[in-house]
Amino acid sequence: MKPRPNRGAAANARPGLDPRLRNITASLDRLTKRVADRGLVATPDMSMKDIITHCGTKAAAGELNVFLSEGTWSFYEGFTLARGQVYFWGVPGATVFERHIDNSEPLLTVSGREVGLFGIRFDDAEEDTEATIKVTGSRCEIKDCVFDDCYRAIDVSGGNAQRIDGNRVIACRDTSYAIKVMNASTDGIMSNNTIEQASLTADIFFEDATLRWAVVGNQTLNGTISHRGADAHSVAGNPGTVTSR
Repeated sequence: MKPRPNRGAAANARPGLDPRLRNITASLDRLTKRVADRGLVATPDMSMKDIITHCGTKAAAGELNVFLSEGTWSFYEGFTLARGQVYFWGVPGATVFERHIDNSEPLLTVSGREVGLFGIRFDDAEEDTEATIKVTGSRCEIKDCVFDDCYRAIDVSGGNAQRIDGNRVIACRDTSYAIKVMNASTDGIMSNNTIEQASLTADIFFEDATLRWAVVGNQTLNGTISHRGADAHSVAGNPGTVTSR
């Protein structure tokens, strides 16, 4: 009897190779290509300088997304994000930026226009004078980040149209503020942030002449939000104490 051909076999089938494994590998290859087409995949063996250098050559024409893997990035000096239109996406709870030395400067200074930091956990136990993040560029966004043992979490210093949204400050060592807005920063949004640190002068503080911020839905578990009434902020839905100076 002649052997019957296997008419259902795939054209590229190879003996000994599980077709399910081949399909999974092909799917991962396609996913990797799609991610690469949309930005840069970064791992902790890459320094921030390496990442920004790559951004400058890969996206000279405009926006770039940087997808940060799980792991810890170690910082021994502050870093300034001066390149605009770059967005850093962390794995919530698993992408960690950790400072290893008290150098009396912000861990990150965000000076570029339209820079975003999303889903990053900051461990900043070594710093004793400066905020973890200082935002000076306009249209920047800090969202869904966690600040665990910092001096102060965020300073917004100048610029306009920034968004500080959905962040959690677990512990900070500055006895004054967890988040501070200053130097005539205008027209931003401060929303859905949770401040767990107790006994601060104000959990979220707006200096005089920081104008027209929308301040909505912030949970200050142990403190207050302080702003000047003449500065035309729109304040609503904040469960804690709100003080209009």
